[in-house]
Amino acid sequence: MRGRRLFAQRLFVLAAACAAPVVVSQSAYAVGEQNARLSGTILEAGTGVPMPGAKVTIRSEAMIGGSKSALTDDDGRFDFLSIPHGNYEVTVEYEGLQPLRRRVKLQLGETRTLKLDFAAELAQGETTKIFEERTRIDSEKVSTGRVLTAEQQAKIATGRSYQNIVQQLPGVVGGGNPVMAGGSFRHNRYLVDGLDITDPVSNTFSSNFNFDAIGQVDTSLLAIDAQYNSLGGVINLVTKRGSDKFAVDTSFYFNHQALSSGSRAGTQLYEGRLLDQSDPRPPNAAYQFNLNVSGPIVKQKLWFYISTELRYTAQALVPGAPLNVQHATREFYGAYPRVKLTWAPSARHRLELSFNADPAWIYNTIQTNSTTNEAETIQRQGGNFASLNYDWFVSDNVIFNLQTGVTYSNIAVEPIAGDRVSPRHTDVANNIAWNNAGQSRFVDDKRFRVQFDPNVTWVKKGWLGQHTFKAGLQGQFLRHYYYTATPANSTYLDDTSADGTVLSRDPTSTERPYGCVPVDPNPKMGSAATPCYQFNTFDPALAQVRYGFAVGLFLQDTWKPLSWLTVVPGLRADYGYTQNSRGETVQNLLGFGPRLGVNIDLTRDGKTLLKMAYGRANEVVSLLPTFSADATSQASTWQYTRSTGRFDRFVTASGGGDGYDLRGRCDDGSLRIECGNAKLSLTPPHSDSVTVSLERELFANLIGSVTYSYRKISFQWEDVELNAQSSLDGGRYVNFADPTKGNVFAYRPSEAAFRRYNGVDFAVSGSPSANWTVFVAYTLSFLEGTSDDQITLLRNDTPRDLRFYGYLADDHRHQLKVQSSYTFHGLTGGVNMTYMSGAPATRIYRQSKPDSSGYVGRYSWRGLDPAADPNDIRKWTELRSPDLVELNVRLQYDFHELIKQHLSLIVDLFNVLDLSTPVGGSNQAGFENRDIVTTFGTVISRQTPFRAQFGVRFQY
Repeated sequence: MRGRRLFAQRLFVLAAACAAPVVVSQSAYAVGEQNARLSGTILEAGTGVPMPGAKVTIRSEAMIGGSKSALTDDDGRFDFLSIPHGNYEVTVEYEGLQPLRRRVKLQLGETRTLKLDFAAELAQGETTKIFEERTRIDSEKVSTGRVLTAEQQAKIATGRSYQNIVQQLPGVVGGGNPVMAGGSFRHNRYLVDGLDITDPVSNTFSSNFNFDAIGQVDTSLLAIDAQYNSLGGVINLVTKRGSDKFAVDTSFYFNHQALSSGSRAGTQLYEGRLLDQSDPRPPNAAYQFNLNVSGPIVKQKLWFYISTELRYTAQALVPGAPLNVQHATREFYGAYPRVKLTWAPSARHRLELSFNADPAWIYNTIQTNSTTNEAETIQRQGGNFASLNYDWFVSDNVIFNLQTGVTYSNIAVEPIAGDRVSPRHTDVANNIAWNNAGQSRFVDDKRFRVQFDPNVTWVKKGWLGQHTFKAGLQGQFLRHYYYTATPANSTYLDDTSADGTVLSRDPTSTERPYGCVPVDPNPKMGSAATPCYQFNTFDPALAQVRYGFAVGLFLQDTWKPLSWLTVVPGLRADYGYTQNSRGETVQNLLGFGPRLGVNIDLTRDGKTLLKMAYGRANEVVSLLPTFSADATSQASTWQYTRSTGRFDRFVTASGGGDGYDLRGRCDDGSLRIECGNAKLSLTPPHSDSVTVSLERELFANLIGSVTYSYRKISFQWEDVELNAQSSLDGGRYVNFADPTKGNVFAYRPSEAAFRRYNGVDFAVSGSPSANWTVFVAYTLSFLEGTSDDQITLLRNDTPRDLRFYGYLADDHRHQLKVQSSYTFHGLTGGVNMTYMSGAPATRIYRQSKPDSSGYVGRYSWRGLDPAADPNDIRKWTELRSPDLVELNVRLQYDFHELIKQHLSLIVDLFNVLDLSTPVGGSNQAGFENRDIVTTFGTVISRQTPFRAQFGVRFQY
């Protein structure tokens, strides 16, 4: 550990020494950029002498404003900064000589460097042949990741969402919010055309999107470039734009339970029997319609791109205990309209304005077999965002860029019947919830983000080589409005098993159980049995507003002192502040992030590249801790006393204005908020990353790589229990220092809350031929630490914190990912395969009522099975979920050869092997974790069974 700290300190000093004389900085062509770069050198064939004064012209349908031309300098060099990704034709001309033409494909964020030999042949009348330039390794990119293109995704079976396709990357696990190279699912940054659309409260993705409107997705697992400040990965969507040609892209996809092998039901023990549910099959269907229209409003001046996606899905549970009836279907209705305008008022100015919306309605959101239909909820969600990208080409080597925009999202939840006066009842005897939705089931949640990011790029030749400097300011303002209420401001916990079985409910019955009625607690005549057990009260409706802001400055240089050496030093500083609804400071954080990358062309021919990089990122603003450290509605629990016939025994309380404490101890010994969270802190949550990779061109357009990645995320936010004292075994609270307050938490970045990742990726990717693409990656990784998430049970019972250390829930030791496609005369076959070894599935105890309130006691280090005797560590063994294999296949035929129109029929086959491995659900990887004997090992979620999806697509 000491050696790692010393290594990081040395890298910090080296980065600061390199960055100090630079003044301005950052590679303009890293992950998150909206464009690409094309540069090169023209040499005389045979002699290798540079050719100054050659005219180099580039043309592309992706480039508004027509072709661009430049003359090579005295060293025969040319450079085209900030051009859109796409296919380009490069023409080199010398007066009186035959032109040289090459075709080049640029990916998002790529710097392509050409070395062209110009043969001094006299001009001839015949047409000059155009040769395809082979794919080369990007020598200036220091971040690790991969560009996913629309062309690639159109040839394999996917979930048709940007969240889903990120799972194709090596070192990425998790679900809709991916875990990228060990970063938490809350640590990623999501960008659309440069606009940050990350949810400001949950720090997860916030917007749904028309999949066919995405041009490319540039991803970074370890964001080393100083322009980006992410503890996890960066997912940057660059959307399609119009062109000088009118185009239409429309499609329709559908699947249905009749096209599936059927969901699983029956006994679902991990080692037990598995039955098929087929009579009848629960509703499971999806329908998706897409329309994209683009073209010119004014040719070479103003383009438009208009698109929309309409989506309907129906998902239902397999009937099971305790109700054993078909639960109401979850129905989703969504629409994703989008408009994008690209305008070039002059050769030196370029603007892009876009607007996006994603309204949706979701019915029956809870989806458990223990919830009756009347206790379900309806959710209305969605939002919109607008972004502006402005590029001003001040000169051939200076570019000013502004990325700015506004995002808004809203989630509104209410009981399915809109009932505000009836309380929810839950029967502890069989876990059935009925009568109404429960705690905080009236919600109106509005979230805003305003972003303003100006930056300047300057290319300078000389000064011991060539420099690409970039400097920028990044500002954001966050606001969160939150309204919440509970029907009847209360809930009941009933117990129909009290006093024997006289009130017990037949588990196969659809009748309601006996509920607690305080004025008549004995519903069965002649019996003293009562369903009354506990009564929970909640404060009335609460409306809150909290906000935050952050400012970041970054400086970076991409320096090429030699043709085979690239050095990328950088530095960024970030300050963030948040305030809760009571005007109290929750975050006042300042962090510094040095960055340093070095790329070495080992063979001096662009075919073998060694990359090394270090970077620190700081999280200085997040409304998640601010949401937690606020005066929530107070919840109090009271126990029913048979002798008095009333709920008069206080059990516990949480929340309210006394549920948190932001104070700290001052020099005079007093406790005041200005000495606690309001005090400027130089230790925000932060990530230190190191990556070393070796990339080699194996064959033409086929590249292999080996990449080692290390990341440690430290000082994550935690709540620290201040008022409650736990029992010796940690299973329940036995005392409160102040019995009138219940649980009281301090919210701090905690050194004990950390994640540490070590991983090695072996990958081969490319296009061995024009009709064949392949990507194969194997990852060996280790993810350990104490926190699966932020604000967890860690630090709630400090003497037992040591049991939280171990391999984390996202530690899938081995991963194999394959995406490949082959096209022959319009027929395309594509394979998308994932293998992941099992994740830790800790066996834990849940204490029984009445004294624990469901508190979870962990009796061994995470990832272990303590067996029957948790006190005998000689019996502890590692426990993991089973390995996961997912094989998806796409078959597609384009009728263009027959009808001269791009009309495609598509068949997607998901989970072709029809496997049923336990997945998801919780950090138990699909296992129920209620207690050690009766339900542990019961599967609560499995792979979606084999299903087919059909589609038709027309492109003009």
